[in-house]
Amino acid sequence: MTSAVQPPERPVIAGIDRGPGHEDLVRFAAREAALHGRPLQIAHAFELPLPGGSVSDEEESRSAAKASAQLVEHYERLAREEVPGLSVSGELIMGPAAAGLIERSADAELIVIGHRGSGGFPRLPLGSVSWQVATHAECPVVVVRPSETAERPDNRVVVGVDTDDASLQALDVAFLEAGLRGARLDMVHCASDTATSPTGAVTTVPVDPTWVRSGQREFFDTELGRRRDRHPGVEVNLRIEHASPGQLLVEASTGACNTTASVLSRHTGYDADITRAILQACATACEACADECSAHADQHEHCRLCAEACRSCEKACNELIQALG
Repeated sequence: MTSAVQPPERPVIAGIDRGPGHEDLVRFAAREAALHGRPLQIAHAFELPLPGGSVSDEEESRSAAKASAQLVEHYERLAREEVPGLSVSGELIMGPAAAGLIERSADAELIVIGHRGSGGFPRLPLGSVSWQVATHAECPVVVVRPSETAERPDNRVVVGVDTDDASLQALDVAFLEAGLRGARLDMVHCASDTATSPTGAVTTVPVDPTWVRSGQREFFDTELGRRRDRHPGVEVNLRIEHASPGQLLVEASTGACNTTASVLSRHTGYDADITRAILQACATACEACADECSAHADQHEHCRLCAEACRSCEKACNELIQALG
């Protein structure tokens, strides 16, 4: 009689690099691994020069490999200090970071990466590596933005939902995360008719917003009912607004940049039109925020700093819109 071979545990993978913010990333990833009951894998990518190079190239390669191994070992120790008893391993990925992480995502529980990679675009909400991983990985991806979390954040999980299959998968993940944390789940849906949709077809048929909200609430109530039996302890708050994402972002302009980054990094198929619309909404929100704060910039230092930050984000969004073509 032979016993069945147990499949290996799906790890939480922390994609690390040199630079500030990665200690926060590793600590967060270690806590997530412990929360999910999974091992943690510290992954770092580096590229070797092409074969046939000079002796100096070979020496540089050996030096880079040694430094990369030391970096992984440092973060392994940090993870074990953060969560004693956690199973932690390290891996050096030969080749581009994004491709290596995407390849490993099929067998991962979760990937945790920093919000800025080494793609040379420091002002953009997401770096080139995090953008590629978040939009192509086969598992959920968490993009960590260091030093932007409140000292006492609300115990909430927020999920943006629509009526497509990808959004329902996101809803499943959100229920799981809320249950693990004992947190409230906030579902947010932007309802808009085709006459006002920035990416949909234009129509001259008027749509009753009340009717739209009623139909969508019925759909989401049905989906919530299917999940409440599996997650009976999760409190859910559903918010449906008949407005464009831009209007909601202006209403909560202090969180516009983080909201945009979250939308851009969602685990769905890529759609340039949707990306362009979200970026335009964020640029509009940041412009409104900057105009408001500029009016008080000479009176309050925090207003001046907020205005500068919003102008910078507005510029970054517009630059990315132009790059999309």
